[in-house]
Amino acid sequence: MKVITFHIADRRRFKEEMQEWYKEQIGKVIAERLPLLAGRLNMKFGKVSIKSQKSRWASCSKKGNMNFNLLLAAAPAEVIDYVIIHELTHLVEMDHSSRFWQLVKEADPEYKRHKEWLTTYSPVIKIG
Repeated sequence: MKVITFHIADRRRFKEEMQEWYKEQIGKVIAERLPLLAGRLNMKFGKVSIKSQKSRWASCSKKGNMNFNLLLAAAPAEVIDYVIIHELTHLVEMDHSSRFWQLVKEADPEYKRHKEWLTTYSPVIKIG
């Protein structure tokens, strides 16, 4: 792993710039992967937003609107796909019932590994 350090004169501006960069990066991935995975699962979604969320990787409303955390930009592609699949599954099952997890598993057989990645790295993925 390569670590790069540099001096930042305006920490607030740096944080804003980094958030915009993360938002742009994950926005591109979501714009590509969400329709592909939704089509594969035969599901339709509503509006999509990329936000800075403190405690969630993503969320899905009853209307099918989805919010994704901009910090997903730091996750591997297969983990991002898991988060998308997780939220798409909420279009069928709003809770985390056994049926919900069975549907997630059918779409992503490695979901437990991807979920574990999020648990492991959540505390260290942040901006600023």
